[in-house]
Amino acid sequence: MIKFCKGCYKKIPLMRIKALPNTLTCVDCSDVNMKSCVTVLKGNVDRDDTWVDIIFIDGKNNDPPSLDTQDFEEE
Repeated sequence: MIKFCKGCYKKIPLMRIKALPNTLTCVDCSDVNMKSCVTVLKGNVDRDDTWVDIIFIDGKNNDPPSLDTQDFEEE
């Protein structure tokens, strides 16, 4: 089966297709950048109504995530 990369339109190597049958990109165009995340505690601690959200940060974009300040306001 011949597949072409959606990023550079070059032929994807057969061994990559065998390893990852659903792949759409070649190795050079694949997103292998390191990712990081920030955990944010939300809710009301006084009412035992809390949860943790995880915000993922793409390795290509080093800007901090935008947090909704409404989450931090007291009721």
